[in-house]
Amino acid sequence: MHTGTNINNLSISLIESNNTFTKVSKAPFKLHDIEYIAQRNVFSFFFDGLKPDTLYSVVVKNIDNDAILDTKKYRTLPNQNADELRLAVGGDVGLDDAASKLTSYLK
Repeated sequence: MHTGTNINNLSISLIESNNTFTKVSKAPFKLHDIEYIAQRNVFSFFFDGLKPDTLYSVVVKNIDNDAILDTKKYRTLPNQNADELRLAVGGDVGLDDAASKLTSYLK
């Protein structure tokens, strides 16, 4: 999670699709000396004990003012072996010939 430099403490909640809250076993932690040029803070989160094939809402809050910074939905992988599994991972790489070729394989 990227935030402004004015945000130093985050909390995170996992909510299953049936509105059951899942306890997060580790607090978010700030990664130091990663984004000193971009003037932002970077936080990481680890989740364990998630159920397979379950939709989760991830809610990130600023602890200092209780403001919700972001909410995303993610589904965990199925429990059984699938014939084919495709994962796409991206970042701030821009769109060039190599990126276009890579995304063409996702169709």
